[in-house]
Amino acid sequence: AVVSTQSTGMVTLQESSYGTVRDQPTPVPLEEFLELLGLGWAQVAVWSVLITSIMTDVSQLLNASLIINQVACEWELDLTFETIISGSGFLAYAVGGILIGPVPGRV
Repeated sequence: AVVSTQSTGMVTLQESSYGTVRDQPTPVPLEEFLELLGLGWAQVAVWSVLITSIMTDVSQLLNASLIINQVACEWELDLTFETIISGSGFLAYAVGGILIGPVPGRV
């Protein structure tokens, strides 16, 4: 038997003889969520880190495509070594993602 029902914004709690029962959360419109979130230094820092990481990812591809031609001409590399050098950048990126990937989940 339900003793009491209490709505706490997104979740409805029902007290019963078996304990507290939680209903599924109701979706909040994006405009309301952003209004509740506000704009402060934490949001500015998060967006700055996100934008910087996107720019870093794109610049890595751009630098690799520009530099590999100069290195290949200077070192007189054939296509095999050009591919190895280009692939080693992506391999380092993948290994770094495996090693550093769990860190954001723990912060």
